[in-house]
Amino acid sequence: MSAVNIDVKFNGSVLVIGTENDTMLTVTVPVTAFITNSSNAILLLLRPGLTYSYKVNRLQILYLVTNIYDLTGARIVTNKPVSVLSGHECGFVSETRAYCSNLAEQMLPTELWGTVHYVAPLASRSRYTIKILATHDATIVHIICTNTSHMYTLNTANFVTYILNSQEFCAIHSSNIILVVQFSHGYNEDEEGAPMMTLIPATIHYTNTITSSTYRNPVPSLYGRRHRNYVNIIVMADYYQPSMIFLKTEGVNQSLESQSWVPIIMNNSTEAYATQVKLNITEGMFEIRHINSTALMTAIVYGFDPFQGYLSTAYGHPGWLRSYLVQVRFNQTSYTIDEDEGAVHPVLVLNNQSSYDIAVQINIITGSATGGIDFDSGPYSIKFPAGVTTVLFDILIIDDQTLEQTETFYLSINSVILPDRVTGITPDQTMITIQDNDIVVVSFNQSAYSVDEDDGLALPVLVVNGSSAVNFTVQVMTTDGSATGGDVDYDSGPYSITFPAGVTDMSFDIFINDDEILEENETFFLRIITLPKGVSTGHLNQTMITVLDDDTISPTGSTLDRSTSQVIITTIAAVIAAIMLVLFFGFCAYKLKRCVYMCRAR
Repeated sequence: MSAVNIDVKFNGSVLVIGTENDTMLTVTVPVTAFITNSSNAILLLLRPGLTYSYKVNRLQILYLVTNIYDLTGARIVTNKPVSVLSGHECGFVSETRAYCSNLAEQMLPTELWGTVHYVAPLASRSRYTIKILATHDATIVHIICTNTSHMYTLNTANFVTYILNSQEFCAIHSSNIILVVQFSHGYNEDEEGAPMMTLIPATIHYTNTITSSTYRNPVPSLYGRRHRNYVNIIVMADYYQPSMIFLKTEGVNQSLESQSWVPIIMNNSTEAYATQVKLNITEGMFEIRHINSTALMTAIVYGFDPFQGYLSTAYGHPGWLRSYLVQVRFNQTSYTIDEDEGAVHPVLVLNNQSSYDIAVQINIITGSATGGIDFDSGPYSIKFPAGVTTVLFDILIIDDQTLEQTETFYLSINSVILPDRVTGITPDQTMITIQDNDIVVVSFNQSAYSVDEDDGLALPVLVVNGSSAVNFTVQVMTTDGSATGGDVDYDSGPYSITFPAGVTDMSFDIFINDDEILEENETFFLRIITLPKGVSTGHLNQTMITVLDDDTISPTGSTLDRSTSQVIITTIAAVIAAIMLVLFFGFCAYKLKRCVYMCRAR
């Protein structure tokens, strides 16, 4: 940002000072410019619209100059903090080519720009100029002053210049962040003093206490003159209480209740009040304080040399600007909570106290946990009241009575909402881990089972009481009773049974050895022994298997199994039945013959 250059003898310039080694810069200029060294030797020609890369180290300087045009709109992007000053060796602020002055200001990074600004005219000047620079395309700028208004649409690096008279108090609202600079006009237009340049703070820089100083003339006795010093004070309408605002100079407090305050109006609503105060000191420190610690106000300090001519001087600067970015972070990189605790309590920390409320928008990033099922997915807007630097908030955790794995989700700081705008920040993120506390109970469905030896398999059944959203495996161990494991009576395992998610009963196979040995019924036992986290056993954690023997002894003395014995018995029964039939029919034949013989004898 700088004044218009109308004399090629003087350079418009931008000075970049590195604060750390290996700082990489990308530079884009709106007009033809040069990178020069301290001797003004040209190192690199920069053409408008192109991007150039450059590296500076700590305390190394990059000097951009143009001797024809205004460098307003030059864009510098860095990977590390730098200091940037912009202005002119001798800038003119008037279409009448009045006297010039060295006009330069240290520029604010775009994170400290804003969307709401208020401007008061400069005491003892007939006119002043404001210059507005945009950093985003399609930025709508609405200027409403006491007697005039205008609306502009600006794209990235575009600017507008607006000349106003000494009666104009202005409100400036924009749809995106802008930079606003105020210029006084120089001698030949006003009766005294050179032009000056000052940044106009956005409302994010407003505070309740401002400590500043006037310009110190290093050789006032040379011409026997000192500056006439002024301060413009602007207070937000909600805190317009003149009896509570004091100016302290040379140890003396002065109430500003008797000052003439002018309302600054936007859309028929008074948003702020402004006053011009002539300072009763020629140079030195002073303080402006609002008794209300949450009050919001700003100040512009300026002064003019009464000398009329090319040796006249002037100065201007904001009374106070924030020197830091608003930074919000979580106090931990992760939080862990049991599901049945009901809520997790993340903590946000602000890097500095603020004189205004700050809101933070939190984004939820889904991990293995699901919003609305495992936790309340928000949205979450967290407020830092003025003066507060730590805020705790709650996120509901849903205790769903379902066995699950440990699950996670993430919280991310999406944006910080300042009083006049929403600004993106470098996101900070934290992880929330939900430890499941739910339990399912696994048991046998019967206390005892029986199986015929020749069936080959026993099929015990495990059942689940409860809901599970995960697969889990239990281990079952066998113990001999009268039956012997291994390859004798049954396969002794051990057995691993996996329950898929949602399944509530599972059978498994135990091999039974059909050994063709006549023996009594035998028993062995099953016991659930190994359980994963979240799984327990019920009262039927053990069951008994009875193997029913099917073997018999053959007539030859050999052991026959049941099927063979049944065939033999069936055959013997058939033979006996046949013999009985033969005997029966023989007996009947005998009786018949006897009956015939006796009948003949008679």
